[in-house]
Amino acid sequence: MKQQLENIEKMALAALDEAKESAELENLRVRFLGKKGELTARLKKMGSLSPEERPVMGQKANQVRAAIEASLEKKKAALAAAALDRKLQMEAVDVTMPAKDVPMGHKHPMSIVLDEMKEIFIGMGFDVVEGPEVELESYNFTKLNTPAGHPARDRQDTFYTTEDDSILLRTQTSPMQIRVMESRKPPIRIISPGRVYRKDEVDATHSPMFHQMEGLVIDKGITMADLKGSLIQMGKLLYGEDCVTRFRPHHFPFTEPSCEMDVQCFKCHGTGEVDGHTCPTCHGTGEIISDPCPVCRGEGRVRDDSHITIRIPAGVATGSQLRIAGEGDAGVHGGPTGDLHVFIDVKPHDIFQREGNDLSCTVPVPLSLAVSGGRLKVPTLEGAATIKLPEGTQNGMIFRLRGKGVKALRSSDVGDMLVEVEVEIPSRLTKEQMDKLNAFASALDENRNQPACVEFADKAARYLKGK
Repeated sequence: MKQQLENIEKMALAALDEAKESAELENLRVRFLGKKGELTARLKKMGSLSPEERPVMGQKANQVRAAIEASLEKKKAALAAAALDRKLQMEAVDVTMPAKDVPMGHKHPMSIVLDEMKEIFIGMGFDVVEGPEVELESYNFTKLNTPAGHPARDRQDTFYTTEDDSILLRTQTSPMQIRVMESRKPPIRIISPGRVYRKDEVDATHSPMFHQMEGLVIDKGITMADLKGSLIQMGKLLYGEDCVTRFRPHHFPFTEPSCEMDVQCFKCHGTGEVDGHTCPTCHGTGEIISDPCPVCRGEGRVRDDSHITIRIPAGVATGSQLRIAGEGDAGVHGGPTGDLHVFIDVKPHDIFQREGNDLSCTVPVPLSLAVSGGRLKVPTLEGAATIKLPEGTQNGMIFRLRGKGVKALRSSDVGDMLVEVEVEIPSRLTKEQMDKLNAFASALDENRNQPACVEFADKAARYLKGK
């Protein structure tokens, strides 16, 4: 038998050495070490050996099994390593190859126009300066002669980042005028483009973040003619040589004299129409306001808080909506005023709960009144009402008062009042009161006075008996 075991070991090791796939290893494991394998078949014949030979052959069999298992694991690791090498070779990347050309996006139209304007002013001798978008209130308002209480300072228009309103997201690029004048000596010739922030309703023409460009010139002999000439030249270079401009007097609290420049719409050329339709660029106005009013922002309207009193009809519920005509926002550019839509949220009541047009109310009742019966006063929307309690009123009983609920909206129907009785069990009894209560309980006839307790006790007893 020893020779047979040695032959099995030699055959197994030779077969494992020639194996090329993981599946072959599993087949060889089953062939030699499985329940019906060759090694197991030899071990089943150990019963025919003498008592002296059995331990020797058993030890030899264990040695053969250990050798085959070790060879199996070694071969399995070798095949796994070879498979990994093949995979790495197949997935290898040649880092010396030229990279794929990844197309970049295009500039946003706003960025294109902003760059064009920068180039125009640089060509006229201006420097481009940029500053912080998170600004101090003193630079954004105070040093620009914007007084306290000015509408532009309101929280409804400005993003403040501190409780004392000392730091904010700049509402204009004008702070750079102050910063440049503090750090440079004349002559000064700068423009300051960048993002600014103002609270606003987001729509097709409004955004809480937009772009602005400021200009500042300080030198000897500078007049309004220089300002007009620079702006006219900017318009011609930006919109074309046929660009038509118009200057209008306008008051600004931080400049004197002040004016606004309008640019004739380059699409409709002032007609307000394109192919028989309203011009989409100027919206039919025939002009483009390049420097809008800082208060109304070119809309012709200013936001202001107001308080009005409205009448709430009977029967409204949470989610109801009321429309107040003419109390909404003012129209853009003189358009009609919108409406105010009020959404109702009914405050919970301390006593009543509403279910549709019905009201419900839970009323505590003394034990004596529930037992003997009598009249119970309950609250309603119209005042106090009385209901009659029968003898032996039980906890949770509901009594209906018709027509004491809520009036239906836009209808003459009225809901009901549902009164739920909550019998109060006396607490903190004295010894004398407890003795009287025990005497009262002893005098009761359970079958007559407490049938529900008796019925439940019988059911419980039957259930427990079956356990």
